[in-house]
Amino acid sequence: MVKAGDWETFIRAYQDEAVTKIMMTADITDSSKDGPYGPTNYRRKNSIEIDGASHQLTLKRYHGLRTSARPKSFKETSNGKEQSRALFHMHDISIRQNLDGKAVDVGHYSSSAFVGASEAYQSQGFENSMYESEMTSNWYFRFGNITTEQDNNEATNKGVARLIMAYGADVSLYGNNTLSTSAENMYVGALTVEDNTKWQGKTEYDNLSTVWFTTASPKTATGSSKSLTIGKNCDIT
Repeated sequence: MVKAGDWETFIRAYQDEAVTKIMMTADITDSSKDGPYGPTNYRRKNSIEIDGASHQLTLKRYHGLRTSARPKSFKETSNGKEQSRALFHMHDISIRQNLDGKAVDVGHYSSSAFVGASEAYQSQGFENSMYESEMTSNWYFRFGNITTEQDNNEATNKGVARLIMAYGADVSLYGNNTLSTSAENMYVGALTVEDNTKWQGKTEYDNLSTVWFTTASPKTATGSSKSLTIGKNCDIT
């Protein structure tokens, strides 16, 4: 486990495949170089837990916490094939992302998601390129006690477009969550809202769904069930 109270320690730990848990000890703001090829675009291969300890993590435009198409933490058989898997677990954290005050629009917004697949239009400079959907299908994602800063991207410099773009992936949510995003709260392959979860979800700018089951999940993906499961005693708005 690495305790991180500054950006350099945090991102160095995220890129260290031997680290299994990062515990934040203070609010952390991305101080890396501007632009789409910053260090946050490192594609993590092994499972990671990020414990925000009630602190805030702020990323710059174009930057996000990315995952590899070929994780290597454990093996799992899916649809008769052995697949390499990993788990991304983030909890007890407030997230903020600098969208430069732009409306959430292809060609304007700077980062499609805080976690997961990136958006190739802006990050790679190609108008007709595809989303990097292969980056998430072999991962499990679990989030608990997540808060996003209020989005008002036409008037301020803070916001989050989406918590996660998880093509084909199994995503689960627990605890108390207030997700105010410019677009969807999440892209998922399958979604489980665990027992006793409170979730207030809101799309602030675009008239889009709160959750988008975006594509037909591959048969070997973690979210191949394409299911939506709501646990007992949940409070969802």
